Amino acid sequence: MDMGAKVPDEHMIPIENLMNPRALDFHAETGFIYFADTTSYLIGRQKIDGTDRETILKDGIHNVEGIAVDWMGNNLYWTDDGPKKTISVARLQKAAQTRKTLIEGKMTHPRAIVVDPLNGWV
Repeated sequence: MDMGAKVPDEHMIPIENLMNPRALDFHAETGFIYFADTTSYLIGRQKIDGTDRETILKDGIHNVEGIAVDWMGNNLYWTDDGPKKTISVARLQKAAQTRKTLIEGKMTHPRAIVVDPLNGWV
């Protein structure tokens, strides 16, 4: 969103019917907002105008605390503070079929995550 927009009605449509939203990121090129709901155990997305809402990951999602969109590689990274304590990645398209766990265990409470695809950092 352009915080300095001159048009007063330029705004994002709310992401409704979330029980306990925890994480959020935006993919500017596609206009999708990615979000996690820790009560519904899902990662979803919707366009900034409120259209095309869908759940992209549900199985094996527990307590997602952080989400980061890799806009260059079209990947989604997230932290999950569930029983296994994981950091995972999936393609933005077909996320359920491309999901991979990068790190499991050996973390106390994986929380926020950020990516810098220009330099190859997570």
